[in-house]
Amino acid sequence: PGNPNTGNAVASFLLGNVDRGILRDFAYYPRNRYKYFAVYAQDDWKATRKLTLNYGLRYDVYFPRYEKNDNLSSFDPTIPNPASGGRLGALAYLGDGPGRNGRNSFADTYWKAFGPRFGLAYQITDKTVLRSGYGIYYAQGNANAGLRDSLSASSGFAANPTFATTDQGVTPAFNWNNGFPQNYVRPPVIDPSAANGAALRPILRDDGRPPYFQNWSFTVEREIVPRFNVELTYLGTKGTALGNGLIQLNELNPSFLSLGTLLSRPFNSPEAIAAGIQSPYAGFTGSVAQALRPYPQYLDLSNRSNPSGSSTYHALQTQVSIRSLAGLDVQMAYTFAKTISDSDILAGGGPAGQTTYNRRLEKAIATTDVPHVFALSYSYELPFMRSNRWIGGWMLTGIHQYSTGVPIVLSANNTLPLFTSILRPDVIADVDRRYGSESFDPAIDRWINPAAFRVPGSLRFGTSARSYTDLRNPSFLNENFGLLKKFRFTERLMLTFRAEWFNAFNRTIFGAPQANVSNAQFGRITSQANQPRQGQLALRLDF
Repeated sequence: PGNPNTGNAVASFLLGNVDRGILRDFAYYPRNRYKYFAVYAQDDWKATRKLTLNYGLRYDVYFPRYEKNDNLSSFDPTIPNPASGGRLGALAYLGDGPGRNGRNSFADTYWKAFGPRFGLAYQITDKTVLRSGYGIYYAQGNANAGLRDSLSASSGFAANPTFATTDQGVTPAFNWNNGFPQNYVRPPVIDPSAANGAALRPILRDDGRPPYFQNWSFTVEREIVPRFNVELTYLGTKGTALGNGLIQLNELNPSFLSLGTLLSRPFNSPEAIAAGIQSPYAGFTGSVAQALRPYPQYLDLSNRSNPSGSSTYHALQTQVSIRSLAGLDVQMAYTFAKTISDSDILAGGGPAGQTTYNRRLEKAIATTDVPHVFALSYSYELPFMRSNRWIGGWMLTGIHQYSTGVPIVLSANNTLPLFTSILRPDVIADVDRRYGSESFDPAIDRWINPAAFRVPGSLRFGTSARSYTDLRNPSFLNENFGLLKKFRFTERLMLTFRAEWFNAFNRTIFGAPQANVSNAQFGRITSQANQPRQGQLALRLDF
């Protein structure tokens, strides 16, 4: 559409004149493998009548990704690239033979995953118990997990030939009566330069280290009266060697922002030549920014399996339980917590950052942080006519859930020529980030105060944090109720009636606001995050 050289689109279709075609040709389909084994020993020692100790040690070994026939490739920053004048950074291939590296995986196996455990329980009085514990727990992640991109290590074992018109539609790329053109190099190709000009997701030697967590807790449990218990717990977790989305091996160093708009000019333009920009290798084509990248022969190199992320979690957890007290069972829990991280999952991504050269900018309140959570569940046998098998025996149940919203992740349209994906806005000091309206109306109000943030100036990073404790999505509030009655006709025949109401008070929970300051709708909420009130009736016959 809009191209005067192509003529009538329907006519081109009937004639079989293809404008552009692409083929994905695999020599082998990867048969990736992930091996794991562990041994564990534990002992319990009742030191006294009131004190019990338990201790143990677990040893885990996660073997990094490998392929059944060694048909995997990955970027290696230490080997020369023949098609780029011998610059370091080229494809490495697993296995033995010409052009291969003699290894069966790109990451090294981590042999030091020892996880000690220790716990104690001490009966202070007949109704009060103290429990505490500490442990180190390893998990599958980083190069030991699939990362949901198992085909990303197929360079050299797959071809992506693309044939397109070279004169803006005057001459078709090919005619489909003749099939897809076959004049392309077929895989497999064991060539260090096979992925030049492409974006890769490398696996490096250190990526075999699994993520691990240090957990510690301290709990006091007290029976107030029979069948009425109160529990108070402090819980801490420290995550280390987590995967994150912050390692971009081919990001342009921000120090080159001083070149300004020259970065977007061709490397051989008169302005670039006058500024002393040189071709990184013979045959290079591209912008000044591309020429100055650490590996100009490639596009993005996103190391999604790196073990560089971390997190901390601290929580005060309280729980009250009432068991079978005059027909009433209750579980009530409240958690006050805080999570700080630069990584929210074990491997394969997480929040991206402004620059890989200063990853400390991304250490902030976690995108999953929920400081207040209250939950109440109960069942109560209604007191009227309990002894009557037909009229009595009705059970009322309820589940109530209330929690604060997760933090809002701020962004701006990224105009930096650094090959990064995220830009933060500027934050304005001493301006409330939220509007103080108690009766929020999404048709009128903005959830975020637009005066608190602005688009950053040209060729620089924004000053805001990734997220703030006082700038969150709307809170979650929900009540569910149920009514249950069982009719037993014989020993083997029973009918159960159930009525249930979800979101019984028909609360409206608003969705997340627009968090991109460059968007005209910045701060506005345009969606609903929950469902309206729903009810259902059910009959179940057991025989």
